[in-house]
Amino acid sequence: MVSELDSQSFDAFVHGHAIVLVDFWAPWCGPCRNFAPTFEALAQKNATVSFAKVNIDQSPDLADRFNVRSIPTFVLFVNGRARGEIQGARLEQLQSMVAQAASINLVL
Repeated sequence: MVSELDSQSFDAFVHGHAIVLVDFWAPWCGPCRNFAPTFEALAQKNATVSFAKVNIDQSPDLADRFNVRSIPTFVLFVNGRARGEIQGARLEQLQSMVAQAASINLVL
C-alpha cells in the first residue's frame, strides 16, 4: 500500500515508520504518472518498507524542504532522516535501494 502524504501528515508518517520510501511527484508529470503502477507494485512486494507519495503541487513546502528539483524524485528515510535519493523513474536503482533498506530493517 502507498500512502498519500501532505504537509500535515508527512512528519508523523516518516517518524512513525522505521523505513519509508517517498515518491515526490506531480499530476502533470508524464514520467510520474507512467511510473506510478510500478511504484505500487514495488510497495506490494516489500512489506518491510513503508511507501508514500507527495504531490509537490499540493505540498510545495515539502519539495523545498528536501530540495526536490526534478520529478519524480524518490527519497529514502531511515528513522525519520533522509538517507538516500534517486531522481528519475529508475526501477533497478529503486529496487536496490529498497533491498538495502529492507536489510537495514533486519538490524534495527
